[in-house]
Amino acid sequence: MFNERFSYRKNWRVSIIEDDLSLCTVLKKVLSDSGYKVQQIYHSGEEFLKNISIDKPDVILMDIMLEGRLNGIETASMAKQILNAPVIFMTANNDDKIFLEAVKEDPFAYIVKPFHEKELERSIQLSLFKHHTEAGMLSNREWLQKILMSIGDGVITADKNGIVTFINPIAEALTKYPSKKALGMHMNDIFKIEHENGSLISNPFKRVIDEGIIIHLENQIVLTDMNGCKKPISDSGAPIRGADGEVNGVVIIFKDNSVQEEMKRSIIETTHKIERMEKQNRMTLNSLNEGVVVVDVDSYIIFANPAVMKITGLEKEKIIGYNAFEVFNLISVNICE
Repeated sequence: MFNERFSYRKNWRVSIIEDDLSLCTVLKKVLSDSGYKVQQIYHSGEEFLKNISIDKPDVILMDIMLEGRLNGIETASMAKQILNAPVIFMTANNDDKIFLEAVKEDPFAYIVKPFHEKELERSIQLSLFKHHTEAGMLSNREWLQKILMSIGDGVITADKNGIVTFINPIAEALTKYPSKKALGMHMNDIFKIEHENGSLISNPFKRVIDEGIIIHLENQIVLTDMNGCKKPISDSGAPIRGADGEVNGVVIIFKDNSVQEEMKRSIIETTHKIERMEKQNRMTLNSLNEGVVVVDVDSYIIFANPAVMKITGLEKEKIIGYNAFEVFNLISVNICE
């Protein structure tokens, strides 16, 4: 799998930082014979750092014990600030203390001199593969983060202990907690919700962690922001699972329902106004001595005031819901007779 993935790429660029001239000659030949392109060979960390942006190596072979002001570990640390490339440490010293110091810089490989050509080649291949994989994962995380940052709903993620690990701009605006303040806080301290009537409701975080399911909270939920202001929201929570399938975090997605709630109140108020006006109009029409009939678009009678019943001699049940033409044709026939 690895060979299929990388054998097509020729001339991987390699920078060598080694102060042993004879070893440099051997390394250059071995790498060149294996299809790698040796950019430059440097004998000091300072010299390498001056040219790293020009060389842009795909992989760096770094001797730990270098001549000059900087040793290999220090050089690698500074190189990481300039270029994202895997570093392979080389050393003739198998001392545990040096190894532990080197590990702090997160090298992709650590080989002890003298080493076999195969060991070197495999270390380079594995380093390139690991770096390629990590770069892809980082790219995916950045892509996902951009999506979460740009969507129109509030998004908060927390680890399995409830510690907030991410909050997008919409969630910042709704909770009034800026990202710098929110990160590291507990979910319950930021996402404070209750029923619209003031009764408490448990934060969905714990239920998602305990049950490992997606949940949707019922309506009439209110979020209290950092300033104590309340706003209606709707929300849902979902588990974040690791590669082993275990729940290791939670994502809460929620949105501001203030506009919807205002529209709902407006509709209710308008409906009440119409009902009051209709009631008042009915009272006015019912007080008239003249007969008044209201029909729908298909000419069926939907209202008739008491004067109509008095004039026609018909009961209300024989008028409401009937076609006006049929009703009044029948009345006309009766009168003519």
